Amino acid sequence: MAKQLKLYSLSCRKTEDETGMDDIFLRVNGVTRWSGRITDGQTVDITSIDTIVYGDDQDVRIELYERDVEGDDFLGFNSVSDYPAGVPFFLQYSLDEADYTIKAALLT
Repeated sequence: MAKQLKLYSLSCRKTEDETGMDDIFLRVNGVTRWSGRITDGQTVDITSIDTIVYGDDQDVRIELYERDVEGDDFLGFNSVSDYPAGVPFFLQYSLDEADYTIKAALLT
């Protein structure tokens, strides 16, 4: 039976860059699905990302990066396989001194 994962928002408590906004991009299973600029204290809507459909025996890998001219900064990843359907959960990304959260849920 297929599962459906919906990503709702990306919140920034602390940017990776010490000055200015972060130029963030989000990858799902290796494919860039969203990019945008965000700063401290900001939450952005990412519901434009299509619902992610995957099988019972699969994980979904969600990675967050900050675009940088010296090389993109990896902010972390989470693997999603099973959460209670219909209950929002939060994925944390805190590498390279950044602090981001993605709000997500499995659809019923």
